[in-house]
Formats: sequence, C-alpha cells, structure tokens
Amino acid sequence: HFDDALPLQAIAKRLGREDFSAEAQRVFEVQAHELILPWLDRVGTRHFCGAGGAFLNVKANQNLWYTGRLDTQWVYPNPGDAGLAVGAALHVYFKHNPNAKHQQLPDLYLGPSYSDDEIRRILDERGIAGQQVADPSAAAATDLAADKILGWFQGRMESGPRALGSRSILMSPVKAENKDIINRCVKYREAFRPFCPSMMAEKAGDYLESAREERFMITSFAVKPDCQSRIPAVVHVDGTARPQTVRKDINPRYHELIRRFGELTGEYAILNTSFNVKGEPIVETPDDA
Repeated sequence: HFDDALPLQAIAKRLGREDFSAEAQRVFEVQAHELILPWLDRVGTRHFCGAGGAFLNVKANQNLWYTGRLDTQWVYPNPGDAGLAVGAALHVYFKHNPNAKHQQLPDLYLGPSYSDDEIRRILDERGIAGQQVADPSAAAATDLAADKILGWFQGRMESGPRALGSRSILMSPVKAENKDIINRCVKYREAFRPFCPSMMAEKAGDYLESAREERFMITSFAVKPDCQSRIPAVVHVDGTARPQTVRKDINPRYHELIRRFGELTGEYAILNTSFNVKGEPIVETPDDA
C-alpha cells in the first residue's frame, strides 16, 4: 500500500499475482512457525491461543495444527482490530477479578434479533408475500436438496467476519457448478472465491483429516479423498475446506437444517456464504435481507 511495495509490485507483475501470492503465503507460514514453535517448546506447552488479524489466515492455522505439536489450538474468532475492544475489556475485568472463572467463548451470536411480528410488518410494507411454515429447517432442507439458493436469516446476528448460520446464503455443496453459480449470479465476485461447508459437528470426522471442533471457520482442514467428489462446491483447489462445525446445543435450528439435508442427500454439510454481495456488509435487519 505504500512506497515499500513498489519493488514487490514489479515482481508480482513479472511472476503473476497467483505465484506471487503463493510465495508470500509460504514465507508467512515459515516465519510464523519460527516464532510460534520455539515458544511452545520454551514454555513446555501443547496448548496455543492466538489473536490478531494474521490468524484469519486459515491455511497458516491449518499448517500449525498439522505439525502435530498442539493438543489445543484456539484463535479468538474476531481476531482483527475489532477484537481489541474485547481484549481490553477482558484484561481489565480479570485484573480486577483475578479469581473469576475463565471459560472459552461458546459462540458469536451476540448481535440483534428480530421477532416474527417485525419481519411480517416489513414484508407487508414491501408488498412481499410471505408464508410461515411450522418447521423452517425441514422446508429449507427440502429446497436445498432441490438445488435452490436460500437466504437464511434467523436468531441473533453473528459478531465477527464470518457468517455462521444466522445471516447466511446457503446452497447444496453436492454439485461443483453451484460454487460458480453463486459467485457469478448472487455474490457478483471472482470465480476463484471459495465457500465454506457448515457441517454437523458429529460428522466432521467423516469429512476432514485430523478433525477437531471448529465453530468459527478460522482454520482449514484437508478433506478426505473419498469425500472431495461428494461435496465439491466447498472443497478448495488444494483439497482443503474451511469448515464450520455446528453443534445442536449452540445453534439448534441450523443444526436441524443440516441434519434434514443429510437425510435427504446423504451429505451432512451445506454450502454457506455471507448474506451479502461483494463489497457490501452482511445484512443485519429483516429490511436488509
């Protein structure tokens, strides 16, 4: 962004953006390991916590996990500048309450929610015909199994940079072309942009190598070879995926949607992307949706 980047710009132009980006990623991972792994040895631990925008790099997080040097890998799920406020508040709280019990953040559903009456009022004001169904998860699963694209809006909005099943656009991952359809016709963005699988937490080990709980799409994992052709719309070109493992006790309606979809298709994972178009913030209100 500054004058220091001008020599690098010339290299990127000569080599191509893709190869330049791949090399930048490789160097970043090497440097991260040279910082992190010796410190794990020095303090004698197999537990790692990370924060800061660098830890939104899902490939680097994967390669750190795949070293086999960790039993616990926890990245604060809103690790960029927005997370600094939370870190400052926690620092002050535990400074004044040193004996307070500390627990891992269970979810990021911390934003506003809207009642059925509010949604109905907005539909009426817009002149949009709506239908209220007894089981939204079952109805949505049926539509997804029929290769329809859904805007999924429910509960409290997510905090942080990822859509986690409250303000999401959903589609079946079973056909490879579904990724291209959403990029071209819904999101209006480059064809290489990948999508995430939201999968039942109980089924993650069926799809992922060295699976662990990953509720916030903060780490990629290798997809088992026999699964790559089953959910191709959410598998990256290198055979990895950036999953969200969905637990029934945390997001029961979304979990039920994925379960119902699995009963219909045999795949307990769905394509999930943020409810917006390129360059726009994620929708918050029913009016936005």
